[in-house]
Formats: sequence, C-alpha cells, structure tokens
Amino acid sequence: MAFAFKRNGPTALAAICFFLGTTLLFYFMNLKNPQPYMDEIFHVRQAQHYCRGNWDWDPAITTPPGLYLLSLVLSPILGCSVGALRFVNAAALVLIAPVVLFDILKQLHPQSSNNALIMRTLSMCSLPPLWFVSGLYYTDTWSTVLFLQSQDD
Repeated sequence: MAFAFKRNGPTALAAICFFLGTTLLFYFMNLKNPQPYMDEIFHVRQAQHYCRGNWDWDPAITTPPGLYLLSLVLSPILGCSVGALRFVNAAALVLIAPVVLFDILKQLHPQSSNNALIMRTLSMCSLPPLWFVSGLYYTDTWSTVLFLQSQDD
C-alpha cells in the first residue's frame, strides 16, 4: 500500500487539491456572494421558476433550458436555493468532467500512463474560465461537459 502511494502520490495529491480547491471555491463563493451574482440573476430566477412549476421563459436568456431542467430533476434532493443551484455546477466539474475528459484523453493518448492522463485531466478542469464559473450557476460548466461527452467515441 505504501509503495502504491509513493508511486502515485503526486497524482493523488493533485486530485485531492483539485477536489478541495473546488470545494473551497464553492464554499467561499456562497459565503461571500449568497445572492445571485452578475448573470446568475437570470439563470437562478429561471431555475426557481421551473422549481415552482412556472414554465414562463425569460426572454433575456439565450441558452437552452437544459440546466434548469436538470436542476428541477435534482430539486427534490438539493432544493432550489442559490447554493443548491450552484452545487449542480460544482458537482459537474468535480464528478463528471474529470471522467469525461479522462476517457477522451485515454483515446487520444493510449500510450500515456494513467497518472499522466489524470494530471492532464486535472489541469484541463482547473483552467480558470471553467473552474471559476463552476462555483456559479452559469450554463458554461454543463454545456462544456456535455459537448465533450458528445465528442467521445
């Protein structure tokens, strides 16, 4: 067991740091900005309308309703507070994006070690435009994950 951790230690440490960093981002984003921030005003309001069974569409929103429908499906478990809606994105970045990216990278670089692929996956998930918005209720995180999944063979 100790040998396995020595050999995979840097990769495990990177994964732990990514998970903790994203968790801290989510925590502090909600602590410092408990109310909708910037464009979240539109997205949170639309999702909360869906959670109440109000299907009216806000004409200021230019994206498909996928994120709001996903939030509606998860609402019996998570609720529809600002923090719960933000969690939907943070979970996508921490739980789903790494699996999708790892699978794509494994296909693109079959000779690479799993450790190298995991490190590359974590680097891509940590890119500032994707990482920062994962703490907010924006459509970017899920649209990126679903686009990448659609590219997977």
